Amino acid sequence: MRERGLVSAGDPARIQAVLAKARRGEPLCVAAIGGSITAGGRATKDPARRYVQQVAAWFEKSFPGLKIRFVNAGIGATNSGYGALRVQRDVIAHQPDLVVVEYAVNDFGGGVMDESYEGVLRQLLRSSPNCAFIELFFMHKDGKSAQEGQVALGRHYGLPMLSFRDAVWPELQAGAITWETLYDDVVHPNDAGHDIASELLCGFLASALAKLPNDDRALPAFAPVPAPLKGDTYERCVLLRGADFKPVSSNGWTCATSGAWECGSAGGRFEYEVAGQILLLGRNIPAAAKGCVELIVDGGAPQPLLHDGHNLPVAKGLTPGLHRVAVIVRPFEGGEADKVQIWWGGAAGLCSIRAAEALAEPAGAPPGPLDAQGELVVSICTKGEFRAPGDLKGMRTLAEAAHRHGFPVTWIVKPFTVREAAAELREWHERFADEVAWFSEGTPLNKAEAELNELRELVTWQKVVSAGHTKYDQSWAALYERLEIESVWGRCYEQTDADHICDRGSPHGFYYLRPSNYKAPRVEPGGVVSAPWLSNDPNLIFWSGFQSSFTFDPDDPIIMGFLGAGRTEYWRALVDQYGKQTRYNNLVPLIVQQEYASPILQQSLPPMDDLFAYFKQKGIKVVPLAEAVSRYKKAVGSLTPPTYGVYESLGHLDIVRNPLPGRHFTLELVSKPLATTDQGAPFNGYYTTRWDKPAGKRFYYHPEGKKFYEHGKLFVYYDRNGLILFDEGTAKPVRISSYLEIPEGKTGFDVLPEMSHFFDTAQYIPDVEVKREAAGGALMIRIAIEPFRTNVAAAKRLPYGVMVWGDFSAYRLPAGLPEGAAIVGDQGLFVPFVLQVDNPVQWSVTLRKE
Repeated sequence: MRERGLVSAGDPARIQAVLAKARRGEPLCVAAIGGSITAGGRATKDPARRYVQQVAAWFEKSFPGLKIRFVNAGIGATNSGYGALRVQRDVIAHQPDLVVVEYAVNDFGGGVMDESYEGVLRQLLRSSPNCAFIELFFMHKDGKSAQEGQVALGRHYGLPMLSFRDAVWPELQAGAITWETLYDDVVHPNDAGHDIASELLCGFLASALAKLPNDDRALPAFAPVPAPLKGDTYERCVLLRGADFKPVSSNGWTCATSGAWECGSAGGRFEYEVAGQILLLGRNIPAAAKGCVELIVDGGAPQPLLHDGHNLPVAKGLTPGLHRVAVIVRPFEGGEADKVQIWWGGAAGLCSIRAAEALAEPAGAPPGPLDAQGELVVSICTKGEFRAPGDLKGMRTLAEAAHRHGFPVTWIVKPFTVREAAAELREWHERFADEVAWFSEGTPLNKAEAELNELRELVTWQKVVSAGHTKYDQSWAALYERLEIESVWGRCYEQTDADHICDRGSPHGFYYLRPSNYKAPRVEPGGVVSAPWLSNDPNLIFWSGFQSSFTFDPDDPIIMGFLGAGRTEYWRALVDQYGKQTRYNNLVPLIVQQEYASPILQQSLPPMDDLFAYFKQKGIKVVPLAEAVSRYKKAVGSLTPPTYGVYESLGHLDIVRNPLPGRHFTLELVSKPLATTDQGAPFNGYYTTRWDKPAGKRFYYHPEGKKFYEHGKLFVYYDRNGLILFDEGTAKPVRISSYLEIPEGKTGFDVLPEMSHFFDTAQYIPDVEVKREAAGGALMIRIAIEPFRTNVAAAKRLPYGVMVWGDFSAYRLPAGLPEGAAIVGDQGLFVPFVLQVDNPVQWSVTLRKE
């Protein structure tokens, strides 16, 4: 029976990750969402016999001492349409580790529900990379269910699927067991029926546990969530319960103590606004009011609203945007108890329900806090060319480190290297999806095209569309475009030793924030994507001034002495920090870089092995650079999008503050303002002394003379106008890098910490005053920015922004704000500006609660 009940084991990665978590003794949450079968109803006499409770009990028995929670989110007489509206609140909000989805009975016979069922699955899959899901199929007495369509979706997403129907139907047909043995009625399993369902679930988990690798580092990687099979309309839904429903008008309606809105026999009109493409309405219409209730959408023709089908759409195929919905009850003959009720309102497809006090605002307002629910994508890159016989050994060593975890490597090389390692590179491509990119650095511009053609002729097994170059100017950017190079890994950044890179650069501005070198975007579509050399810790680098020490290149952290075998806590914390940025961005790339010819390659292998195991444990996708760039383009569109980052201190400031002997720099805090020799500007902050230049000191600006270990979060905003940084609690930027102009003699107008001993930065970043005024449920933010004064570089425009720190997650923004304005999670409200020289700014915005 158990074998018949296994429809598919699915992709084992998520289930094994949950079991590995249980093996480590970490607390788990088991949840189930579905209809009355999951809820148990009257059919199960003992709540402990319900299948979700029995699954939780299996974990407790299999892993003694494990702390386990279970969430039973079954609601009777509901299908996946209502499930898609409530899965965020009733399941995802509990942060489950394992979810059972049961809608095969209630999704059958009520219209095609495949799209709403897919919406439930997609919301769950995107909620956490570490959560596992199992589809469970029950049946009606006649054996019918929605299993067939739901199986197709389960196969598409690689989910485990178990069928109660397939397990017991042959026994029922043969007369070996009777329906009454397992069911109390035509649809609800009794205690014995739930026992069989739990045997299917627990048996599947036990089988998966038996196959669990002994070492977590051998766990399989998670597959990315594929594109929708039926549609993604139900992936973004809204649900508003009756008590929270604030209608535009409610003549004849009252909100009862039960939370439902009610209308008696005298009739009335209930009106609200909602943005969405599909509308649903939870309701109860008594027999006395039959034929007396109508629905009108956007002033159209009245449509009868029936008692049945309250889990089905009341309107479909609507245009995106705001819609006015009216529920009209004509007078009917009925008793005091005969009430038309509205329990909830819902919509699917980029939607939000608006309260009456916000109606004056234009349609199309964005939601409250940013909630991109994006994806973290990792690429492992290495560059070099053979200089010694041992270099091939280094390539093999690095390849083994990545391939042990099934991860591909992007090899950024010249033709000579490909000729020497052709067999290995082709094998690695076929087995692990490794890719070759062109290392164009060091090649004269007039010989570059010939070199790329030679490389492409050697690499017959793939299309070479990526290049690597430490620093390149506009001439190289134009050449890359002509040669159909899609991305350049390295330093296509605005910097003092690059030749006017501002006028070309990258059209996308790969999501990579480095405190002294930034990518310069361009405003026209097309061009190459500037991929980062490697990812780093923007917070600590900004405050310490050291570009190479706090990165995902293991060499410098190992030399500094805080990364090594068994010491990778900092890297893990940094991975988690990058993962948090997916709250604010559709896709966040992370680059790991290790040169295969590094003299300390062997020392870097243990921490890299731990890092790669952590990627697998967290379910983070690792892809070649070309795929990362392709995914990035699809996620952000054709132009540089607004990008947001909130970087916290990871608690490793003692590394900089108290360097140990042998580390390659020391740091001293400045106790009082200094006068620099160049401009005589006052300087507050600290300075560093490098081991290779003991006689020289390098100064780093510090706002208000604060000690650098007193800093908190760093908020970073980036778009095609520039890059702006904020210290926690400060509305005024602490740093601005502009891409708006190319001032004469400069590569761009930068206000940098490193430049504070050339210029008094305070006079180039205008001050700002922020006032908050609360009135009822609204909050007005008033912003006053002082005039921007021209600087020695003669810039006439300046990208600027104001960060109002605080938790605004209960509010939403009105329409019509500058592009990039956003409530950044629960961190603060950000508003970008472009300042004109000598012009002050007076600006205000009113926020209203959701």
